[in-house]
Amino acid sequence: SLPTSATDWFTDDQSIFEEDINAIAEAGITRGCDTTGTRYCPDQSVTRGEMAAFLRRALSLPTSATDWFTDDQSIFEEDINAIAEAGITRGCDTTGTRYCPDQSVTRGEMAAFLRRSLGLPSSIIPIPIGDHPALVCPRAGETCTLTVEVDAGRSYMIKEGVFQVLPGSAAEMVQFTSPRTSFTLAVDGSGLELAALPLSEEGDIAFRRWEKSVSFTAGTHTLVGVWRWDGVQIQTTTVTVRAAG
Repeated sequence: SLPTSATDWFTDDQSIFEEDINAIAEAGITRGCDTTGTRYCPDQSVTRGEMAAFLRRALSLPTSATDWFTDDQSIFEEDINAIAEAGITRGCDTTGTRYCPDQSVTRGEMAAFLRRSLGLPSSIIPIPIGDHPALVCPRAGETCTLTVEVDAGRSYMIKEGVFQVLPGSAAEMVQFTSPRTSFTLAVDGSGLELAALPLSEEGDIAFRRWEKSVSFTAGTHTLVGVWRWDGVQIQTTTVTVRAAG
């Protein structure tokens, strides 16, 4: 925790949060809300861009060489890229290409940012589909089946995607990142909207990943994952989910 500051850094922070505000100012985490550096604006909402600056300074994150988002051209761009590099943010939409720096941060979003920043353990249990040890694929990976046992009412994270050797041309990258190359997920016949993670590179491999937190009522459910590459279906996995409780 940060120590109390003996300095009253701002002229407008007389509130129950004054001690907290002075503490983060002493630590260099905030510089105020205007160009004079004398006001903090404690009742204003925090934008996603400002939040990125707070977290980067608090964690002393290094500069990122990657421009993670297409819409973050602002005074906070370096901060935004730094927290993306650290895995603290995944963007503001399902494409993973936009950050929305001028939008306000919700309390739910802030909880996610802080959990990732502090490395807190997740209560969500992952369920691998495409690479599960019990996966059975009788047709060389084209159609697979799997049965998993879960607890009813508990949250489970499903994260899947597609990958390829780094595209050799812009046209190959467009094909790889187009909606025709995708992973879709359905539970009991209803499609689920997946959150897209930012495009990543690991060595010579480029990855696209999507994720979804799901829970199940007691009973048996059918979960179907489908991978497509440029519109061609390359694998379908049907998962029988047995939820107890």
